[in-house]
Amino acid sequence: MSIYSVTGGQNLSADLLAGDTLTGTSPNDSVTVTSTSGSLLLVTGIETLIGNAIGTDVATLGGTSGNTILVDLIETLTGSATLDVVGTFSTVGATILVSSIETLIGNTGNDVYSVTGGSTMLVSSLETLIGVGNSTDIITLGSAGNTLLVSALETLTGGAGTDVVTLTGGNT
Repeated sequence: MSIYSVTGGQNLSADLLAGDTLTGTSPNDSVTVTSTSGSLLLVTGIETLIGNAIGTDVATLGGTSGNTILVDLIETLTGSATLDVVGTFSTVGATILVSSIETLIGNTGNDVYSVTGGSTMLVSSLETLIGVGNSTDIITLGSAGNTLLVSALETLTGGAGTDVVTLTGGNT
């Protein structure tokens, strides 16, 4: 287990493994995971986190003041106990399992998010959103208008723009 401190808007590429902790200290801290065997990370104060295309990268957001972070190539992301805003910056899309995230923002690629743990969140620019497990998911769509495929969500509320929602998997 290692503890990495990223300072001064630094870009860090590191062979991060199970139990490593990443802490950013200023705006624009960026971390790229170079390990191909996967990683299990605790992340606080990092603005950009890029996983590795090989291996499964799992990140948990820490801290007491919330996180605003862009992610790519992360397979599982768990939010902190405070307000977390997560965006994807890859234009080819992302596939991520998320929980305890309050805001999800996709990009121009095909973004597929699976939510677990009874999530209440605001989403925008996603293409597919899937509820996982028996918990209650409460989703509100962003105001710009959304076109979205959804499955296994309990509550879905549209935003101010025109929303096009396709239900799959026996939703009512």
